[in-house]
Parts: sequence; structure tokens; C-alpha cells
Amino acid sequence: DEIYHNHILTYDRKIQYLNLFCFHLNNEQLCALNKNQLLTRFFVENEDILKKIPAPVVDKMKDIIPALNISFSKLDITDVPKALLDFIFDNCYYEINPDMISNIVAYKNALLGDTLNTQNYTVLLSLGYQPLLDYIHLNFKSYIEHIVLREHNTKESKQSVLEMLDRCINEPALCERIIEHIDFKLDSITEACKKHIEDNGESVQAVWDMLLNKNKVTVSWDSVYGYWKIFGLTEVLCDYIKRNADNLAKKDAACLTDEFKESVILSEIDIETFAKILSRLRMDVFTIELEKISIETLTVMVEKQNFDFTVADFDEMKECSPDLCAPYILLNQVDFADMFDQISLPATVFESLVLSDNLSIPVKEKVIERDGTELMTEKAANHLCSLDIVISREVFTTACELLNNTRRKKEFLFRHLNLLGLADFEKYLVMLEEPYKSLERRSYRHEEFIPDNAEKPGRKPRQRSVPEDLLGRLVLEKENGISASSGCLPMLIQ
Repeated sequence: DEIYHNHILTYDRKIQYLNLFCFHLNNEQLCALNKNQLLTRFFVENEDILKKIPAPVVDKMKDIIPALNISFSKLDITDVPKALLDFIFDNCYYEINPDMISNIVAYKNALLGDTLNTQNYTVLLSLGYQPLLDYIHLNFKSYIEHIVLREHNTKESKQSVLEMLDRCINEPALCERIIEHIDFKLDSITEACKKHIEDNGESVQAVWDMLLNKNKVTVSWDSVYGYWKIFGLTEVLCDYIKRNADNLAKKDAACLTDEFKESVILSEIDIETFAKILSRLRMDVFTIELEKISIETLTVMVEKQNFDFTVADFDEMKECSPDLCAPYILLNQVDFADMFDQISLPATVFESLVLSDNLSIPVKEKVIERDGTELMTEKAANHLCSLDIVISREVFTTACELLNNTRRKKEFLFRHLNLLGLADFEKYLVMLEEPYKSLERRSYRHEEFIPDNAEKPGRKPRQRSVPEDLLGRLVLEKENGISASSGCLPMLIQ
């Protein structure tokens, strides 16, 4: 105490007394003098002390250091005997701090020292000095908190980060700090803590969730699938998919199984995200019951043609989502036409197909030909009036009876005159307005007029040659836009 606290004695003088004690006293006597830990403190507080110890005392330091429980916090190792440094470093008689770690790296391999401040653990792993690594691993939490998480130490290698996460698996808060602090990106989430999955799955999931939430994993379906395979389609995974949907839509999805795709299709993932990634979710064998799929999801799947057209799926769709039947057909017209004989159409679907401008004429004619007489609706019949398609006499009859507009009836009649004989006109002309209605009695003579001004502008009106039969007359009228109710060219028709 008298020497340590004596402010008159110089540092060098105190060193002389210390050397005398160390040389002449045994360990037991030194420990007695060290009852207040002043000898230990003197060694620790003076970083150049090992340089001032003479050779005879150096040989005894291997016994004195453990006896006095000395743990150096800072040392000037210049010109310190190698044997003494090896003893101190090999036996870990020092504190884990930046200064001592820097001393060891400089002593063992000075070339690694340049990056020590930005990737400390990476350098130590490269150094491969096992006594130091073992010492750090025994005090890993402290090492992480006081060394790794320092301000500039953000460039640790990916492999170093993975090892840190492995060793801190039961310290989720510490893992989160590591993930946030260090700049790194994993190629796949399955690289992290995979050896702990079987025995410590909950902790692994916590780490994986952090990696996804902090965007520390390269965007890929491999990571998404790897996470799902172990922990399922969790909220965290759905959020990750949502944030990266545009990117994932461009990524290779060869790793995805039908089981995974089904789980996404049946999930509650938001519809905007689902639409973006749907191109990567086409199943090899589509076996999902349509009634299990939400209407919003199924609508997008139909629009994007996510699954093939089959009779079984169409029949199921009629039951669970009838409004999607027509779009399902319109987007798969070739397959629909090939399977048409096996398909039964509801009246609402028939009407939608007739009204649709997207259904090809050959397929529309096929639909109308088979189902027109049984499923025709007023709306479909009215639309037929404007279609230039081939229909049967039976379909014509059915549609004509549903038309409640005389203008439409006339238009429809003129469009399909080829289906009618003279005997049909008594039936159909009576449905029209004058002057057509009065023509229905074929046993009477009728005087009608064709406008003499029906020529093109600038041309002299000329007398027309008008067919004598009523069918020919109506055809002429249709072709030339002439109405029998106007004009002045008379003609008698029997």
C-alpha cells in the first residue's frame, strides 16, 4: 500500500520495488502482499510494464501471472519476449477488448490488421488462433456486444454472420442486433441456423423471421419455399412475398411444388400480391376443389388462365362460381370447342356467350346451333339481330318469337330471309308494322310503291325492275334500303 499510493516515488522506482518482490518472494508471499489486489492492479494499469521486467523476473512471470490472477486490459508488446507473450495469449491472461485483440492479431499476423475494425470476427476466424477463438466463444455475448456491435464493424462476411447467429441462437434479442447492425445478404434463408431446426425450431423461426423482415435474404423462390417447407405460410412470409412480389414474379420458380402452390392459392394473401405472382403458381396437376378457393382468387386465376379448361372444373364452377363460367370459356375457346359435346350450358352462360364480342363466330354458331332453341333469351335474341352468323330455322323461329320490337323483327327477318319460304310470310309479316303487315294476305292484290328518288345523288331517277314475287321484293328492298311506304313507282303483286 505504501509503495502503490506513494506519490513521491517515481514510476521507475516503483518498478524496481516490484522486480525485487517478484524475484525474491515466492508466490505465497506475493499473494500475501496482494491482499488488496494492489500488485495485480499495478500490472494491469501500466501497459508497458512487461517491457520493464528484467530477464530473471521474466522467467518467473509464468508463475506470478496466474498466482496474482492478472488479466491484462492493455499492453505494449514491443520488445516483450516471445515466450512471455505466448504464455499470456495462449492461456488467455487478458481481457477481451479491442486493444488486446488488436495486439494478438498484430502479433500473430500483422497483415490481417487492416480490416480488424470493420470485420472483427471475420479476421479472427481467418487468423484461426484457437486459444483466442475458444476464449471468445466462452464469452461470446460480451464479445458481440462490445466488439462486433461497435459502430464501424459492419462488414463481417456472410459466413461469420452465420456462425454468430448459430452461437447466439438462444439469444433472440442479440441475434436481432447482429442482423440489424451488419451489412450482409444471404443467398437463401436455409443457410441460417439450419442445424438447430430439429431441436430448436422456435428459435430458428425467430431468426428467419428477422432475416425476412430486415430484407437480409436475396429475393428468390428458393428462400420462400425453404421457409414454407419448415414453418408454413406464416404472416411474416406473406409480408415478405408482398414486399417482393414484383421481383418474385420474374424469378425462376422451378423449386416450387404443387403442394406449395396450393397452399398459396388457398391462403388469405392479398389479391394484388396474388395476381402479381400467379404466373409462378401454375400447378403441374391442378387438383384443388374450386369451392375451396375464394371468389376473388378464382377470378384472378380464370383471368390469368392459371389452370386448364376441363369438363370437371367447368361443372364445378357452375355450382360454386357461375359468374365465372363465361369468362372461363371465353379464355379457353379451343378446349371448350373440343369438349363442347360433353358440356351442359346454363341459360345465363348461353346468353353471356351470345352477347360476347370475344367469342369467335365458329364457336358462337356452334353454341347457338345446339342450345339456341332451348336456352334462347330475349336479350340474346335481340343481339342476334345484329350478328352476321348462320343459324338454323328452328333457332330463327325461337328467337323471332322473343323479339318484342317490330324494328328488330324486321331487321332479323331481312337478315335471315334465306331460311323462309313464301308460306312463312303470312306468319311473320303480321308481326311487322305497315306496310308489311298488310302484305301477309297473299290472296289479295296489293299496290305498293318504290320511291322514284331512291337513286344516288346527282343521277337521273330511273325505273326499277321489281321482282313479282314477295320474297324477291323484300330482298330488293333490303338490298336497296327502300321502304314500300314511300315513293311513287307502283306495282301490283298477286
